[in-house]
Amino acid sequence: PNITKELLKLQFEQYKNNALNIKKSKSKDGGWLINDILTCIPNTKTFWHDLIENIEGLEDRTYGYTDFKVLAELTEKRLFLNKIIPWAKKPKYIIRNATYFRPIKTKIPQICLLQDFYNEEKFLKEQLPVLKSCKKTVINSNYIFNKVRHLLPDDIDVTVIPMGVDSEFFNPDMVNKNDMFEGVKDIKENSILFIGSNQDWPKGFNLLMDVVEKTNYNFVFVMKYDFKLEHPRVTVFNRLNQKNLRDVMASCKMVLCTSKMETFHLAGVESMLMDLPCVATNVGVYTDFDDGKWGVKCTPENIVEKIDYVFNKDGFTPRQYILDRKLNKKSTMTMWKDLVKSIVS
Repeated sequence: PNITKELLKLQFEQYKNNALNIKKSKSKDGGWLINDILTCIPNTKTFWHDLIENIEGLEDRTYGYTDFKVLAELTEKRLFLNKIIPWAKKPKYIIRNATYFRPIKTKIPQICLLQDFYNEEKFLKEQLPVLKSCKKTVINSNYIFNKVRHLLPDDIDVTVIPMGVDSEFFNPDMVNKNDMFEGVKDIKENSILFIGSNQDWPKGFNLLMDVVEKTNYNFVFVMKYDFKLEHPRVTVFNRLNQKNLRDVMASCKMVLCTSKMETFHLAGVESMLMDLPCVATNVGVYTDFDDGKWGVKCTPENIVEKIDYVFNKDGFTPRQYILDRKLNKKSTMTMWKDLVKSIVS
């Protein structure tokens, strides 16, 4: 193989730094997690972190940030190097994202996570080849599964595992009122929370701004990327870490999802665990919900009406609703562990 000096240097440094841990590892079923990056927001944990922390022997192989265009090739070269370095362990399995980078050419069994669905053409051209190269495919919601079900060959093995939410961290009882993020002082009373980005697709940002202009409510926008908006009723935060995000949630009255497409909508479930009732479009996890203790579903046509209803009604118990549905990290990580065991046994 044409292995560059830069790659060899990268591998040498990685193994030099981790040699002791690799030698001492007790796991016989060690795996690699392959993605370009674990999180785009520093000091914020994502689902990928949850996998690494909860599945014994699973090791991060993102190496910071790696361009999607070369990620599969780089992984293949790393696997080759593991064959020729005597004390390097060969992974028993690989967990990878099903989107953005091509199939990894290896006989090592792989699990792919299909989180994003854009359209049938992109799915058939870019995502389905990845699914075919993997032994197992995980999808986070029935919403996405139903979008791709008719496009899947019979030999694609799909398991639906919801995103696991840290119900111990996202808990209003964990908020210390005397040690809150300084920015919460700028949050106006009874604000409605939106967490996402300023994208019309898939986040429905145009619908959100339409709601802002048609109502007199106060809003808080927590944005994934740097964003500015001068508006007398909108407070904006960018790229918050989880502790500060929790403080912001604890300072709001309800949460709003305006998305046109969501795999799951983790931010909404986290907010509901903070006991914020929700108004959401019929996407992601919400397709499995009926209106009730968690909040209500809406359409673009009746979203203001639904917001008025939830804003002015008492008696919602969203945290208990989410706990009853076992959408917590412990339950979903157990499902992931069982899945890994099934392919390495």
